[in-house]
Amino acid sequence: MIPPANIAALRAARARGTTVVLASGRMTACIDPFFDVLGIDGPVMAYNGAMLRAEREAGRAVLFHRPLLAAVVTRLIDFTLRRGLHLNVYIDDVLYGHDDPALAPFRAIYSGRTGAVYELTDLRRLRGRDASKAIIVVDPAERER
Repeated sequence: MIPPANIAALRAARARGTTVVLASGRMTACIDPFFDVLGIDGPVMAYNGAMLRAEREAGRAVLFHRPLLAAVVTRLIDFTLRRGLHLNVYIDDVLYGHDDPALAPFRAIYSGRTGAVYELTDLRRLRGRDASKAIIVVDPAERER
């Protein structure tokens, strides 16, 4: 997790008035537990920098958001559905996955590594919507194809 020396250093920095920002490719809900471990509050840079949210005490208000455009999201959805690939789509801090039992192993791997919880749906319902992030999760053999 986080080495004790790093926890101590970040707490000391925060105590001196330094703003501690945690940055990750993950969604906000998967970053917040690290603040719990640190015992401090701070802004979150999520989705590989696509979103910046304020501290918890400020209600995690969105300070910046640069989503993938709806046209790109729609193309990704159509591409992955045609090929039977698993697509994670993040909209409004919700992780969506296609409700297909054949894709469950990919959801389990991703969820196990990140702690993310899926909302299963027919991804075609998300066509035409901007997304904070979208990633294709595949078997390495498929990735090389």
